[in-house]
Amino acid sequence: MHHYSAAVSGELIKSPPSTAPLQPLFDLITNVLSLLLLSSLNVRSFIGKWQILHSKLFSLNTSLSSLSESSHWSQNPLLHTLLPSLLSNLQHLKSLSHQCSSASFSGGKLLMQSDLDIASSSLSTHINLGLPPSQHTAGSISNIATVEDIRTMLAEEGAVPVLLPLLTSGSTSLQEKAANFISLLSSSGEYFRDLILRERGLQILIHLVQESSNPDTIEHALIALTQLSAMHSISRVLSSSTGFIIQLGEFVKHGNVILQQISASFLVRLTISDGNKRAIADCLGSLIRLMESPKPMGLQDAATEAAKSLLTVRSNRKELMRDEKSVIRLVQMLDPRNDKMVSKEFPVMIVAAILSGGSHAARKKFMSLGADLHFQSLDEMEVPGAKKTSETRRR
Repeated sequence: MHHYSAAVSGELIKSPPSTAPLQPLFDLITNVLSLLLLSSLNVRSFIGKWQILHSKLFSLNTSLSSLSESSHWSQNPLLHTLLPSLLSNLQHLKSLSHQCSSASFSGGKLLMQSDLDIASSSLSTHINLGLPPSQHTAGSISNIATVEDIRTMLAEEGAVPVLLPLLTSGSTSLQEKAANFISLLSSSGEYFRDLILRERGLQILIHLVQESSNPDTIEHALIALTQLSAMHSISRVLSSSTGFIIQLGEFVKHGNVILQQISASFLVRLTISDGNKRAIADCLGSLIRLMESPKPMGLQDAATEAAKSLLTVRSNRKELMRDEKSVIRLVQMLDPRNDKMVSKEFPVMIVAAILSGGSHAARKKFMSLGADLHFQSLDEMEVPGAKKTSETRRR
């Protein structure tokens, strides 16, 4: 998206990862790691923490050995950023081990504890990423991406341009794991949303939503798109995409309950044209049905708001009134004895939206189904909007 690139501030643009040969760097890491495996056994301070670190260093050594056994390990582009980071962490640990090996530790204990904890967390990251390239490091990333600090480090070290292509070319399992990481990253702040967008993440995620058959993958992609749509330019693009709007409507009609809720909420977030609202008029019946679903929490609210938005179009109001089952369901929801609704305000809002066009046929239909008595009760219960809607209905 050419119009977006201009919005990315200069300081966010980083140099591409180095393509220098990895073997010398790998050998240096192996040497430093060997020294650390010995020195970590000879520390005299913070022995408990160093025992944990020694275990992690041993695991890292095993993981790197497995990595080197693959004939194509050096072709993994993520290693061009991860290995320098690993070397830096190991060298820092080597310095810490020297400080902790003296007969009496004279430094700041709290600072040392913090440094060791940070180094330990970073080691965990590298251990999980030290896998044969055939696994594309994606599975491990998804396992540790729930930790915000690690997620941030991975993104800054080049994980995004490696993972995004997996959303279109990876296996079903890899797509899901990569989508999960991108979803989590998109919720971490504007800087990380910029990283995703710079790598054509918007187009890739839209394609994934339209082509994937895995509900979990679609869920992650929709959540990521929801986060990206917080940016006005992205919201405008999604709002004007008829294909994307229609796909949301399909999820409302045929998706699992999680996809239905996310899609209904998305329809509310976007500024949709009347033409696109008409294009998804056939999902109104599903939205009315979802208004009766007590779980998951928030579904009734999302379905109501989405239906209300679609009903601003006259032809959509007519189409809903032709749906006998949906109209009867709406009247049943108004019944004070019906306890399926979180709030009686929801069906009142929908009836009000239908009657806002002044349709005499709609008013007559609701009266014939007994809505009058329900509105009278709801008015007495002081349900918001009931009195005004009842007055509109009698005009």
